[in-house]
Amino acid sequence: MEVGEALGRAAKFLNKVCRVPTPELVPYSLQIVLLTEAFRHCPVPDAAREEILYAWLWMTTYGELFAGMSGDQVQVALNDMREMLDSCRPVWTWRRPFEERPLNKSFDFRGARAKAFAFRLAAAQDGLKGDRKGTEILVDAGRRGLVHMLPWSREKRSMYSNPANRFLVQPAEAASLRENVVSGNLSPEQCEMHLVSLEALGYLQTGQYERFIEIRAANIAVLEREFVQPLVRKFAP
Repeated sequence: MEVGEALGRAAKFLNKVCRVPTPELVPYSLQIVLLTEAFRHCPVPDAAREEILYAWLWMTTYGELFAGMSGDQVQVALNDMREMLDSCRPVWTWRRPFEERPLNKSFDFRGARAKAFAFRLAAAQDGLKGDRKGTEILVDAGRRGLVHMLPWSREKRSMYSNPANRFLVQPAEAASLRENVVSGNLSPEQCEMHLVSLEALGYLQTGQYERFIEIRAANIAVLEREFVQPLVRKFAP
């Protein structure tokens, strides 16, 4: 198969199966390269192989396994990809195993781990509405859709820059949502959409913003772990 056709199939897989609809949102550009090779090697993978590719994408993202990869290591990953598709079993033979990487204290959407975080925020809205509303915000607005809610202050800079102070929202709707967040006046639907637990909401309503950030961060970390750990276990020896 020609590389161009394989790239198109990889893009379709990323969009329809992984809900990563544009190249700019793919956590690592090398993931596009390897998935293109996957669809060149196996143009029409069955459901079991698609499931493996899905697990591979998020395992390598949450583990930041493509960070600083050398040419030799990329070749190993390419060989693994072909073996995975031939054997229909997950393979990762590079010496560096998966280790869940925490989010940086300061959010930077350019990072693979930050993009993974953004997709969990999007998935919450996708699931609530039964459509792809959250994903569409990422497509339309990119990093501009990940908006600070609690205000900046010199004394609480770390709170302001924390990923848990980011909400996924269309920029035009951010001011209205911010007003509700700061006042603690979030509806049950808004809480569900934006991953604000009852405990976290209680801290918002009493103006305990630092505790709100701590609790929301912990809640999202649990959600991410529940998402990625079953995928990682597929690659266990």
